[in-house]
Amino acid sequence: MGVDKKNSHSETEKRRRDKINQHINDLSTLIPLPPSVDKKPDKLTVLRFAVEHMKALQ
Repeated sequence: MGVDKKNSHSETEKRRRDKINQHINDLSTLIPLPPSVDKKPDKLTVLRFAVEHMKALQ
């Protein structure tokens, strides 16, 4: 893989990760988190509570 192609791929991958992280952050503001989560929740916590919340809405 050439240097330019490798850099392009790295930039594309970084943008993809940034988008995923932004959506997870957005999701964390939309779901109820228990008081025990006193700081910024990690990605797994956000996804776990999002799934629980969606199941409760069904």
